[in-house]
Amino acid sequence: MADDLQSAMAHHKAGRFAEAEATYRALLQQQPNEPRLMHLLGTALLQRRQFDESIRLLQKASAAAPQQAEIHFTLGDALRHSGNRAAAEAPYRKAISARALFPQAHNGLGLSLSPQQKYESAGMAWQRAIQHKG
Repeated sequence: MADDLQSAMAHHKAGRFAEAEATYRALLQQQPNEPRLMHLLGTALLQRRQFDESIRLLQKASAAAPQQAEIHFTLGDALRHSGNRAAAEAPYRKAISARALFPQAHNGLGLSLSPQQKYESAGMAWQRAIQHKG
């Protein structure tokens, strides 16, 4: 399994999302409740703009691993990119709660708040993103 996971991750890193997806799916058949695999597959699906399935997998992964900031962050991105910016706010906040020094999550939060006309909160989120980036 470790070799298959490394292969899938290499495909993913190289931008071969279809190949990564196929291997992640095969690995999930063997370990259907593994949050890391759900996160990796959800990320590949997000990058292929398959938002519905990506969101479903990432929601399942975030429920299975509630302290994993990266999973919440990716779920926020999937929701935001699917057009559901208001729903993206909660996963970004969970990511920040799990890891306060997470500039990408603060930026994503700002990007989810601005279209909701929550400009002051968006500005504060972006300030935190800049502060934590350094």
